Amino acid sequence: MTRMWTRGRARVEGNEIVLDAKKAKPYRLFEDPAQHERLLIDLAELRKLGIVANRRILNKRVRNPSLAKDFARRHGLIWHQPEEGGDCRETWQSWLVAGYELSLTIALYAELREAITTGPVEPLRSFLRTTRDTGNAFGAIPEDNQELLEHVSILLAERITKGLIDCSPTILAACSLEREGGMKEGPAGDFRASINPSSLLAVAYNELAALIESKAWFKECAGCGKLFRLDPNIHHRDRAYCEDACYDRTRKREQRARRRTSTQAAGCSNGAATGVNDPNSREKQSPLE
Repeated sequence: MTRMWTRGRARVEGNEIVLDAKKAKPYRLFEDPAQHERLLIDLAELRKLGIVANRRILNKRVRNPSLAKDFARRHGLIWHQPEEGGDCRETWQSWLVAGYELSLTIALYAELREAITTGPVEPLRSFLRTTRDTGNAFGAIPEDNQELLEHVSILLAERITKGLIDCSPTILAACSLEREGGMKEGPAGDFRASINPSSLLAVAYNELAALIESKAWFKECAGCGKLFRLDPNIHHRDRAYCEDACYDRTRKREQRARRRTSTQAAGCSNGAATGVNDPNSREKQSPLE
C-alpha cells in the first residue's frame, strides 16, 4: 500500500498554521526519490520561523509566515491531515522546534563528517561548545579527539532514532506497487522493505538516515544560510552556495552594498571639503572672506 499525505493552501491564524481542507490535495509519499530530500531541507528551513535559546522560543509572533505557507503547499502539515472536510491545524511553534532540532542534527553531522575527513577536530568541538552555551543541546564534551568523534557519532544516532519514532518498518509485496503507467513493481514472490510513517518528520529523518549511511556531504549556503547536500557528481567539495542563482543574488547584493558605501563615503568627503554638511560652516570661514 502506498502511503498518502495531503498538501495545499495554508494560512497563519494567530499561533496556528491552518491547511485549507477544501483546496488540499492528496499525494503519494515515496513516489519521487527527490521529493524526500526536498522535504528534509524544507523542514530544516522551518528553524527560520523564530529564535530558540535555552530551549525557549523568544519571538511571540511567527517570523516569515510565507515560509510556513510554502511548506504546507509543497508538503502539507507535519503531523496531521484533514478529516471529513474540516481544516487541519498545527502550531508554528511546533514547526519551529521540529525545524530547529532537525537542522541542528544535520549541522552536527556535517561538522562530524568534516572532522573525520579533513582532520581538524577543533571546529567540531567549537560547534558543540557554541550550541551548549546557548543552552539548546549537548552536555559534557570529551577532551580526547577520538572519544569526541565517537561521542558525536553516538549522539547523532540517538537524535535520528528519536526522529524516527513516528516511523514503523514494514514489508510490501512488489505486485501491490504500481509504477507510472500502471505497471507493477514486481511479480508475486518479490518484496520491498519500506516504512509506514505517521508524520512528515519521520519521513525526513528516514531520508537523513539514508543519506548519512551513504556518507553524504551537507553544507550551509554562504548566501542564504540554507542547508544543502553536496552532490559529488556535479558539485565541487568547496562549493559554498546552494545554487548558482543564490551566488548571483549574493554577488549583486554585495555589489550594491559596495556602491552605496562608496557613494556615501564620496558624499561625506565632498561635504567635508565644501562645508556643505556643516550648518555652521559660514561662521567658521576665514574673516578675510
